[in-house]
Amino acid sequence: DGTLEVIRSALIQNQADIPCNPAMPDPIVSTGGGLRIEGIGTLTQARFEDSTLSGNIGRNGGAIHVVAISDTGATPDVVVDLIRSTVVGNQAACGLGDGLYIQETSGQEGVIQYNGSIIHGNGRLVNDDVIGTDCQSNFPNQDFLSIDGNILDSEDQCPTFGFDLMISDLSTVIDPVLNGTHYVPRGNGPAVDNQNLFIFCPMGVLDQLGQSRAGGPGQGGTRCEAGAVEFPGFVDAIFSDRFEP
Repeated sequence: DGTLEVIRSALIQNQADIPCNPAMPDPIVSTGGGLRIEGIGTLTQARFEDSTLSGNIGRNGGAIHVVAISDTGATPDVVVDLIRSTVVGNQAACGLGDGLYIQETSGQEGVIQYNGSIIHGNGRLVNDDVIGTDCQSNFPNQDFLSIDGNILDSEDQCPTFGFDLMISDLSTVIDPVLNGTHYVPRGNGPAVDNQNLFIFCPMGVLDQLGQSRAGGPGQGGTRCEAGAVEFPGFVDAIFSDRFEP
């Protein structure tokens, strides 16, 4: 219950307790590899800005498991915002929602909204292909909402807006190797100078590493990059000792 803000942070390589034996019940502790967000008595809100969620594993909801199973008196009951963030390489070990999973019962409602974010490549690597689902719920077109400027998997089911970019190959967007706590955008890739982010990237915003966005010290242009990190930024070298795994 209540409000959670995660700003310029990284939730990486966390693992919920995962009883994957089908004969065993699924306790609460095994869901939400990065975070489990549940509203019981009041409107519950979580806001992620300029942050990375990667390498997290849970039975359901590799990165985030939203649980809307109690009437909080609000509509929707649980709201999660992903703003200029990166959700990549998370896994649901034996359940639903490798990236983001929304569980609803009894008419309650959870919503995940995203803008300026990269939501892609969540699942398991099978024969050089990532097999999994980035956004999953019983009603994905109702429970997930794009507010523009995102980079999404063209082969997945995250709902899109008119100016989202649908990309099949994540390696054209970011360097596939996690650099401590973040992914570096490809210099010639679609995340750099994303022309659809001017509304969602106001003056003075810093990326996950503390670099100024849009015309700051990074080597990108005057527009913001999609995802948590500007390209490529001299701060990587200066603060590299602070971002060791």
